[in-house]
Amino acid sequence: MPALLDLYASNKELQPRERLVAIAKMFLGTPYEFGGKDARPLDGAHGFGRVKTIDCSGLVRAVYDECFPKLGFGSRDDLNVAKFRIEDLFVTVNSPRIGDIVCWDAHMGIVVDRDAGLFIHAPHTGDRVKISPYSSDYWAGAPNRLFRCLKALSW
Repeated sequence: MPALLDLYASNKELQPRERLVAIAKMFLGTPYEFGGKDARPLDGAHGFGRVKTIDCSGLVRAVYDECFPKLGFGSRDDLNVAKFRIEDLFVTVNSPRIGDIVCWDAHMGIVVDRDAGLFIHAPHTGDRVKISPYSSDYWAGAPNRLFRCLKALSW
């Protein structure tokens, strides 16, 4: 437990993009559940209390809210796959950078490695939060959109 808390505390010293990825990775192993939005970085997947669940938009919202609490991501109902229309905070981009959001019609995640084409996500398959290639055969077959948060990641 102390090592995880030290890791969490050290994340505050990172640049915004690296902090997004570090916080997102703290969710690795968190169980997927449709509509799940109650997991946080130091919750049940790591042995602290009951196991909490998360879905893909819940993961994105929780990570962004943890990293940029003053922007109010946790209270936004438009940060989800069904109605991702946050025009006041995000813009569409053509080339991904770490920390950007990759979004399909029914799924979303956070880019963790642009060169390797990897994103962290909560898969629909009843799996757990994991890192996968967004350019794999499965994900490449569906059109995706990339979004960047201008107020947090303008560089």
